[in-house]
Amino acid sequence: MTKPILKISNLSFSYDKKQKIIENFSAEFNCGSRVCIEAPSGVGKTTLLRLICGIEKCDEGKIEFLLSKPKIALVSQQNDLLPWYSAKKNVSLVSDEKTALKFLSAMKLEGHENKLLSELSGGMTKRVAIAKALAHDADIYLFDEAFSGLDKKLAEEIILYLSEKLKDKLIIFTTHNEFEKETFSTEIIRL
Repeated sequence: MTKPILKISNLSFSYDKKQKIIENFSAEFNCGSRVCIEAPSGVGKTTLLRLICGIEKCDEGKIEFLLSKPKIALVSQQNDLLPWYSAKKNVSLVSDEKTALKFLSAMKLEGHENKLLSELSGGMTKRVAIAKALAHDADIYLFDEAFSGLDKKLAEEIILYLSEKLKDKLIIFTTHNEFEKETFSTEIIRL
């Protein structure tokens, strides 16, 4: 039986206290779930992930973590990696070199470990960010359009790997891709 790890109650958020981006949203998330947050562009999917990991603060409502000091890993749409470091160095910032190499290999980046991010394509950079999230060994993984820029076959391989590797973790992700939604999610929540 899976247990709840995150509870959101009556959450509301607006930028500049004007137009509400998220209004009165409630949900409960369990360990082992892969939850796709579905909504049209501009309706608050990214904002919800930013609220969960504490980058933004809600106007009203509550976000409760039902385990002590959870570790959260976020793969955002923006490149949050350090461009003056190699792929290996970026991932090693949250782990050690052996772990970094293991997850870079799992992301199909053998031979690119020592390249600077500026030498990598956008899709390769996304995979470095996923490797870094995996090396963080979190309890909750937030993936914001994390598979965009990957071809379907590579996205499928990575999704299958993540589904197995993180099967006991909570994954919350956003996507506009029907294939990713159907293949990766165990549950869909509409904003």
